[in-house]
Amino acid sequence: MPENAPEIVADKLQTELANIEFERANITDGSPWSSNSFVNDLNLPECLKNALYDLKVDRLSKIQKVVIPKLIAGENVVAQSQSGTGKTITFLVAAFQKVDPELFHTQVLIVLPTLELALQVCHVAEHIGKNNPEVRVRQVLRKERIEADLKEHIIIGTPGKLLELILRMRRIDCSQLRM
Repeated sequence: MPENAPEIVADKLQTELANIEFERANITDGSPWSSNSFVNDLNLPECLKNALYDLKVDRLSKIQKVVIPKLIAGENVVAQSQSGTGKTITFLVAAFQKVDPELFHTQVLIVLPTLELALQVCHVAEHIGKNNPEVRVRQVLRKERIEADLKEHIIIGTPGKLLELILRMRRIDCSQLRM
């Protein structure tokens, strides 16, 4: 990793934030929890569709219908929707879709503000991962000691731990992130 990698990441984040598209699920025309779209309407591999069915998702919420295709297409999206409308599943489905399991480096970094939310997202990622065993997921939480570079495809953690692993310990290479 180049010595100026933290500055490159920070510059890229600032540039990306300046170009973010704000998407807000339209919840004024009925329930935000359902749309007239189904999992089969998404262009997803069968393993991801099966993961959604295992999570009892067959009909997409409005946030899922709008945001999943945009994230998979590589668009920057800030989405807001009520609790329980499937935002975690939305983000994780796109994350699993973006990973190339044949490349053995970190491709998705998920930063969550609290330990509780990070644990919740890890739990859902584990369920999706059961149908996608070739995609490796790692949670880095609390005081866990990391002795070697992390090569998992998706890494989930809190800001303090991730900053320690990226900047101080240099255990996560952010140069090839896809999401």
